[in-house]
Amino acid sequence: MIKALRKAIYGQLAVTPWSLGKTGDGSGSTRRALIALASATGYFAVFEIGGPTSVLVLAVRRQLEPDCH
Repeated sequence: MIKALRKAIYGQLAVTPWSLGKTGDGSGSTRRALIALASATGYFAVFEIGGPTSVLVLAVRRQLEPDCH
């Protein structure tokens, strides 16, 4: 999990944090979501953009398909 998150953070998040999915409560929200793939599953991370050089990871959870059992 850590390796997949690190790859996604240094790949996507470091380059284009504002282009990732919005999760906040309005158009001015600085909360975004990042999906990190790891083999057959993935992880969903919610983060807050704090400024031009900082983000704060608020939550990480496993991404599950609704029909997988």
